[in-house]
Amino acid sequence: MTSWDLLSSLSQAKALRKLSVCLPSQLGLGPEYPSGNIFPQLCTLDIRASSLASCTDLFHWVSLHQVTEIDIDCSVSEDVTDLFQALVDMTSLIPSRCKTLEFFWFCFSVLPTAVKTYPAWPRPILEPYHICHHLRVIALETPLSITLADNDLEDLVMSWPHLEVFHLFQRGIKHPPVHLTLRGVTALLCHCRKLTHFTLMFDATRVPEDAAQLTPEALPAVTYMGVDKSPVSQSSDVAAYLSILMPHLESIGIRERNSYGPEWHWICTQHQRRPAI
Repeated sequence: MTSWDLLSSLSQAKALRKLSVCLPSQLGLGPEYPSGNIFPQLCTLDIRASSLASCTDLFHWVSLHQVTEIDIDCSVSEDVTDLFQALVDMTSLIPSRCKTLEFFWFCFSVLPTAVKTYPAWPRPILEPYHICHHLRVIALETPLSITLADNDLEDLVMSWPHLEVFHLFQRGIKHPPVHLTLRGVTALLCHCRKLTHFTLMFDATRVPEDAAQLTPEALPAVTYMGVDKSPVSQSSDVAAYLSILMPHLESIGIRERNSYGPEWHWICTQHQRRPAI
């Protein structure tokens, strides 16, 4: 388990480029150092933490100016008075101090008693990353229901033209709500022309009204689409639309016990590339 004593001793390694830490639930205020002197060449930060507070303490202490990759796996096991605000406060520290970020993967788990539904989730966590225009990978694994609407998603992704991977995973939710539609998925692909992999929950039972405006040449070469438990209709219009939207699709990922599994299998048989499930 990482302590301030260990971090202080490592801080002498000014050329350190990758740091992996396992943080306790309480790290506390770190030793005082001049700003920017702690790991000034750090590029990759991998964190396993037992609380949001310890992540926050670390971010206040470590220099993030050169960091391009951050991977966080955090268990929120303590009594957090305001989980929503604690998540926003911790994650917003990153883009404010890390303008060169290219890779951001955040996985967190909470006690069942702390699980609630928040409006437009996870927009408040991702919105501060608008200023990170070099992002290539964004992934969020959350036990909270994703309540993004199509407009919320479009507002987020239009700032990330270099995005290649975009995953929003919902964990441990038996019957996740569905707020996104194929219109939101279309907006994602239209704004992120380099996208190759994504995972979202969305309603694929009907084709957007402006489907006729799609041109395959203007869309990214998506090869993987994760649909979780997304509903879909066994419709020739939907199948044709997905074929136009993602002509290079090779694989579709669905969650186990997906009640729409047969429909997604049928969609695959109608696609020109016959993607695997």
